[in-house]
Amino acid sequence: MSTLVLSCLPDDNLKSMEAVAYIETFVRHFQTLPTYTFLSKAGIIPSTSTTYILLDMLSAVRSGSGGFTPAINCHDGSLVGASWYFNLKGSIIDRTLVTIDAPTDSLCPSDGINTSPRRAPDIYPIFPRPLYIVSENIKL
Repeated sequence: MSTLVLSCLPDDNLKSMEAVAYIETFVRHFQTLPTYTFLSKAGIIPSTSTTYILLDMLSAVRSGSGGFTPAINCHDGSLVGASWYFNLKGSIIDRTLVTIDAPTDSLCPSDGINTSPRRAPDIYPIFPRPLYIVSENIKL
């Protein structure tokens, strides 16, 4: 992905600087949309015995995010993450992303969603899918 005019950056290591700008922007926006926190505040927590309803999950993340809807992603009926979408204003180096509703539907069944605990570290129990930046209606 490139949304930078490389001539605006210092001559040394242009591609590395572009990658750093992208990652810094990704991390900053990831921290503003703590999906796990949104779900847990609504009582939706990892469990081996309880399943959840997609509409409840969407309601929880909408409430926490200020009304935005991500795509909730499942595999074989198990929650695997959430995809948040943004419109890019300016270049990625300007770090101006505007949260938008997901242009795609959630990939989960309407009910019976399993949220089994993961073996990964507790720091980010639900890691989002890739950050999608929509610019002029083009998914980059």
